[in-house]
Amino acid sequence: MKPEYDFSKGKRGAVIPEKGKTRISIFIDNSVLREFRERAEKAGSGYQTMMNEALRAYLSEAGQPVTEKTLRQVLRQEMPHPPPAAVGRPRYFPMERQRLDIAFVSDVACPWCAIGLASLDRALAALGSEVEAHVHVEPFELNPDMGAEGAEVVPYLARKYGRTPAQVAQTQAMIRERGAAVGFSFGPRNHVWNTFNAHRVLHWATLEGRGLELKRALLRAYHGEGRNPGAADVLVDLAGAVGLDAARARSIAEGDEFAREVRERERYWLQRGVGGVPHVVVNDSYAIEGAQPPEYFEQALRQIARSR
Repeated sequence: MKPEYDFSKGKRGAVIPEKGKTRISIFIDNSVLREFRERAEKAGSGYQTMMNEALRAYLSEAGQPVTEKTLRQVLRQEMPHPPPAAVGRPRYFPMERQRLDIAFVSDVACPWCAIGLASLDRALAALGSEVEAHVHVEPFELNPDMGAEGAEVVPYLARKYGRTPAQVAQTQAMIRERGAAVGFSFGPRNHVWNTFNAHRVLHWATLEGRGLELKRALLRAYHGEGRNPGAADVLVDLAGAVGLDAARARSIAEGDEFAREVRERERYWLQRGVGGVPHVVVNDSYAIEGAQPPEYFEQALRQIARSR
């Protein structure tokens, strides 16, 4: 093992990656750090020797044998918790959790988006304290040209995708099964509506820190209860239910506020090559397409977090 040490200016510590996976931080009292630096400079051996001395000093103070095995254990965070800190005694602590910025590109009208978000929620719950995830919703319209009156689901989907009513029913049964597996209950959906108003209110909700909560509420309202996600009354009711100002929600739903901003975000994702949803983008660099199972999301997010 050849650990690398990176002393950040103004910080009392060294970041030690081990095989690109585990990272811990060794915090040392300033006076000890200066002593190690002076020793290293005199010896002409640099920071690596200095930190090896720090680790050995910690093990000696903690009453542990100073061997290559115990040094490896410290690097891998396998040692028992160290005794209370004292002047001149190195200490080690886990580093901060890796932050994941997750863009969830989707449409309220998309049943696979409801499944995908439920799967993502389960994956993040399984990861727990391994990561610090921030999920924000982004707009995409499956039916941008649909009128406010909407259309009946089965004939519309049959025309759009070239399927028979029987094939549509078969797909809907599969969707209900996939939803149940991740805790999302699909109810009867006899109508499909334009969702642009929903995206405008979602944009505002995101600015208010409630975008993800409203997105979940809209998905449940449409796919679980068959409510119109573009209707002002529905949007006001759901906005109030997630802690947003109902009067402000009505003003947005009944006007055209945030229309330009939503169109710009939709164009942005189209220009980045997003042609179907759900589409998950992590740290603006990694894409996960489709309504993947929770285990797939969990594995992918863990790998992304470890690669940082």
